[in-house]
Amino acid sequence: MSPKSPTHGSPRRAAVVNDAIRDLVRRSGGRLRPEDRRMYEQLVAECVAASVAERSTSAALPAMVPAA
Repeated sequence: MSPKSPTHGSPRRAAVVNDAIRDLVRRSGGRLRPEDRRMYEQLVAECVAASVAERSTSAALPAMVPAA
């Protein structure tokens, strides 16, 4: 899995980006070097943007009502 966001197409889901953050921290042993810190900050920003987009998308969808 690439830690970079796609340059075209749909953005990654927040859960996918969160997995990339966890992987980065796990690989670094919990201590981020400066280049890892930059990647971490990019991933956090991407995760926040994905979360906001997912919330706004789900808020725009009609509620599912079971058929009677």
